[in-house]
Amino acid sequence: MTADVKKVVVLVVDGSGQRGNLIETELLRRGFEVDIATETDEAKYHLLSRRHSLIICDFDVDCKKGGLDFLMWIRDDSPYKDIQFLLCVPTDSPDIRQAVKDIGARFHHKGSEKHVWEVVAEMLS
Repeated sequence: MTADVKKVVVLVVDGSGQRGNLIETELLRRGFEVDIATETDEAKYHLLSRRHSLIICDFDVDCKKGGLDFLMWIRDDSPYKDIQFLLCVPTDSPDIRQAVKDIGARFHHKGSEKHVWEVVAEMLS
């Protein structure tokens, strides 16, 4: 990765903390700046504190479908609507996949062959 990666700030939102910490560790290793939140209210605080290039959010943060609700809030709130958003979901549901796409975000099935880092690299390239 180039030195420009240092300018990329990623917000990771994961209620379990464990997956979020793994993602944070990998992003830091690759040179990204990272903010981490375990709930959407905390994520909103991070959004106020500095500009983010990407949000990686777990589907089940806060409650079932909390990540999807957070995505809809992001897209409806004009200061944040242009931030790239990756929603990580536990199942490969065609309905959820289409809903995420229609809202203007990327979908990542946690159990897919494609690693989350590959999707992040595609989104930020």
